[in-house]
Amino acid sequence: MPSISANLITLLPLLLIITLVIINPIQFKEKRNFLYLLSATALESSLEIVTILNKANTFMAAIISAFANAFGFAIAPLVAYLMLTIIMKDTKYEKYKNIIRIPLICNAFLSFGSIWFDWIFIVTPLNQYFRGPLFHVQFLVSLFYIIAFVYIDLTKIKDYMLEDLICKGAIYCLILGSIIAQVFFPDLLLIWGTISICLIFYFISVQSMQLRRDPLTMAYNRLCYDNLLLKSIDKEGVTLIIIDVNQFKKVNDTFGHMTGDKMLCSIALTLRKHFEAYGYTYRIGGDEFAIIASNIKESKVHEIFNNIEAEFLHTKNRLSISPILSYGLCEYNPKLHKDIYDAIKIADNNMYICKEKNKSRKYYIT
Repeated sequence: MPSISANLITLLPLLLIITLVIINPIQFKEKRNFLYLLSATALESSLEIVTILNKANTFMAAIISAFANAFGFAIAPLVAYLMLTIIMKDTKYEKYKNIIRIPLICNAFLSFGSIWFDWIFIVTPLNQYFRGPLFHVQFLVSLFYIIAFVYIDLTKIKDYMLEDLICKGAIYCLILGSIIAQVFFPDLLLIWGTISICLIFYFISVQSMQLRRDPLTMAYNRLCYDNLLLKSIDKEGVTLIIIDVNQFKKVNDTFGHMTGDKMLCSIALTLRKHFEAYGYTYRIGGDEFAIIASNIKESKVHEIFNNIEAEFLHTKNRLSISPILSYGLCEYNPKLHKDIYDAIKIADNNMYICKEKNKSRKYYIT
């Protein structure tokens, strides 16, 4: 039976990924929802196997088919919905999470109501299956969630590096290709196999991103920073910025490490927001950050840091620190500098010069 084989090919990798996610020591946001997503997809494939095997022309077989189809049609959009909730996390769209449940609930109501009222599907007493007049509702609801997922993911494109974009591009192409193929060739049963592969790609993408991110601040980490330096070694128009948090040890000692951690996260988020049009933000040490920027003038860098200090006015007053950040920069030129690491030393020295100047300004932490 090729249909059963196809579903087993879908199901077995899903069970493997579920196991890997559970035992994986690297934690990531929305891990629980991702497990729900994997489990829902595995359950959908299992229900399809049940409907394929349940071919007897009896009333009991008809009841089994009716409930299996009801669960299957209800779960199908749930998979896309869970994908959407994962990508919505920590975005401005998260406030709409209650509203986007409405199509899901309506589809579930129609799916289970079809057991008695033949809305989405029809199962006769002799276990014969037919499509109902509202058969395409679950497809349209799923499509709505998938389109919303892609749209919101694309709004985060500035946070992704090339490796992330390649993986996500593969996911989009697979989903789009399977939908088109399923429309023209309904007997291929590609959807769940494709979703299974996409979830594997997504898991790989999440793991890859975690390995390149600082787990506390979600800025890119030192490994990623060193790799990009190597790629930028012959490039022109690269500005290297080194940033240090002033009096950070005293912040930890006076207010506690939890306050220090919150401060680092706030600084990382602010740096990413202000420099996202120019480059990536990296955490390269305990309280040190770096930015590898492109096509930015020195005057613009100073302007941005003045704006950042203004944004941190409340924090500065509360912690009695002024200013919060010291920074140094160097516009790298392969013709003038020995190499990019020579430019890094210059930026680092400029940061320490800035730090010495800041020491002459009044601090209140004792």
